[in-house]
Amino acid sequence: MYTASDKGSMSADRILKVSYTARADVEIQENVKYEPFGLLGRKLSARDKVKKGIFLFSSAAAVGYYLFLLVLFLFR
Repeated sequence: MYTASDKGSMSADRILKVSYTARADVEIQENVKYEPFGLLGRKLSARDKVKKGIFLFSSAAAVGYYLFLLVLFLFR
């Protein structure tokens, strides 16, 4: 029967201190920066904001149209 003291220290600190090296065939560039979703619209140009507004309006209109058709179909 083994006890924890027979196996040595198995703490997370000891395990996390060990560094493992891995060789890769392709160099990985970590240039990706994540930004909050709320900041996404602040960096758009005026033209892109207009295009985004038109797209959102037309999407909402399409959803509303099909919901209206569904209501008409249910009440016929």
